[in-house]
Amino acid sequence: VDLIVGLSGQEWIVNSGTPGVGGSPISPTNLNAQQQSAWGSSETVSGMVIGDAIFYPQRNGTTIRQLLFSIATQKYMSADLMTLAQHLSQSGIKCMDFEAQFENQGIVWIVNGVGQLCGMTYEIEQEVFGWHRHLTGEDVVSGYTSTDTFECVSVIPGTGTTDDEVWVVVSRQVY
Repeated sequence: VDLIVGLSGQEWIVNSGTPGVGGSPISPTNLNAQQQSAWGSSETVSGMVIGDAIFYPQRNGTTIRQLLFSIATQKYMSADLMTLAQHLSQSGIKCMDFEAQFENQGIVWIVNGVGQLCGMTYEIEQEVFGWHRHLTGEDVVSGYTSTDTFECVSVIPGTGTTDDEVWVVVSRQVY
């Protein structure tokens, strides 16, 4: 079993060095640490396990990376998931959560630095992911736009076959 450690300058795998399932535990005399990438991890927003991958905000706070084991290199590789959507996170990433069950697909949710809720529909088996942005405080009929902003997002697991629930904190401007 591997322990994944995200530091400000690198990502490391720490284990006992004993291969196989149920290998010996990590101890002061049985320790193996190997650097996997050198992107650095955010100090303020935690990463999370999604399926067989680790998702984490990069040290710069504007990029989400996916850490996934590669058979070709025999180590964990870190891919940039914001390549085609950098405009959504240029203002930074304030918080992040994962909705595992929504109509048979998963969605990674972030709140960016300007208070927009952004989601990435994610299906690794099909190699599909796509970003979308959600605003609050808009009235399409009247054309009214406010300065309301999202502050944070959290996901509550659904029960049985029920979709997960996405909860947000919104800062409303009173006029």
